[in-house]
Amino acid sequence: MLLPKIKGCLLAWRLRLHGHKVGRNLRSKDWDPFTCSISSRRTITLGDNVFLGRNLQIWVKHGAELAIADRCVLCGDSYVRASVLIRIGEHSSIAEHSSIRDANHGTALGTDFMDQPSSYGPISIGRDVWIGAGCRILKGSKIPDGCVIGANSTVLEKSKLEPNCIYGGSPVRFLKRRQAQE
Repeated sequence: MLLPKIKGCLLAWRLRLHGHKVGRNLRSKDWDPFTCSISSRRTITLGDNVFLGRNLQIWVKHGAELAIADRCVLCGDSYVRASVLIRIGEHSSIAEHSSIRDANHGTALGTDFMDQPSSYGPISIGRDVWIGAGCRILKGSKIPDGCVIGANSTVLEKSKLEPNCIYGGSPVRFLKRRQAQE
């Protein structure tokens, strides 16, 4: 467990050097999961005790904001792309092979996809949320506190989720309410 602490210290130092906010005890399986150059024009905030897994890729567009609160875990082989705003609440966990993107290509007929403007929508992931392996969280998604998103599910802007519920599928649908421990 020493190596993730050392890599986390180096990454925290690099982020702070560019004016970003980094809490205490950042741990990282890789030296630098940020796939773009880090500059002060991007706003990155990482809370205390954040863990970033191996092969995690984080891309923050010029002028965008990425905020990851205290005690969050982003597992390996996942992708986070902030073009506008992505907020992840405290005590939340994102399992491996997940993708969180706040932008999408245009889809109008008659113009090539790559020639169309993108559409954007901020993503909000609440407190104590568990996103299972292989999930897709797309632009404009709002996941309230206490939700569980089952493996290989897709959350859309039009998905209407309630706090403390379990959802699954593509697109997600309600499965059941979370129950208190007995």
